[in-house]
Amino acid sequence: MAIITQMTRGRNYARYVRSGWDKKAKKRTKTEIHLGRVVDLEKRIFRDREGLFRFDEKSLAKERIEEPSAPAAGTKVFPVATLDFGDAWLMSEVLSKSGIERLADAAADAAGVDRDAASSLVSYYVLERSPNSQFPAWLSGSYQSVLRPKARSVADGRVSGLLEALGTPTARATDLSELARNPAFNSPNLKILLDSTGFPNTAQMYFTAISTHAGDMELCARLVFIVRECD
Repeated sequence: MAIITQMTRGRNYARYVRSGWDKKAKKRTKTEIHLGRVVDLEKRIFRDREGLFRFDEKSLAKERIEEPSAPAAGTKVFPVATLDFGDAWLMSEVLSKSGIERLADAAADAAGVDRDAASSLVSYYVLERSPNSQFPAWLSGSYQSVLRPKARSVADGRVSGLLEALGTPTARATDLSELARNPAFNSPNLKILLDSTGFPNTAQMYFTAISTHAGDMELCARLVFIVRECD
């Protein structure tokens, strides 16, 4: 028996699963109970449509818990946000000073999408290794939501649609044009190597190219990287 959790649209849900053996029928049995959203997994507290409850794995009973009462009239309520500051702030500084943030903004303008969302996705991919479905949850608890507040409205939608827009030929051409204007790549004696590699099984990227490895053609995401020779 076990409680299995699964993230769906940035929310953690759980279900109870128990397998057994029916001696009379001589067949395997399976019990599955949907518990709803996870509130405190260690204390076995969940929330379903009827409210909060504590789940007893032995009796399979749901013990209802009284909801916290609302503050009395006239009581001042202050919003509280727990934000991961350090990583998001450092990444924002790196993207800004390296010129990568300007590239992301140019691509976003060419694709007709929000600049805050494009920049936030860049930070998310560098700092996290989670799929696109976790982007809204990451953004809500990160200082990135303060640095780029408009990204929250985009995070509620489909990230794949945003990536599809950024992967259009117009957006890619704008990105390369902006890169050519970057002072770090404008030396007359500059040597630059451009190459790419495919990610057929990536959980994050939108399908952006056709892979022809080993004679087989398939859709895959590709990472394009640029190497600059040091002076």
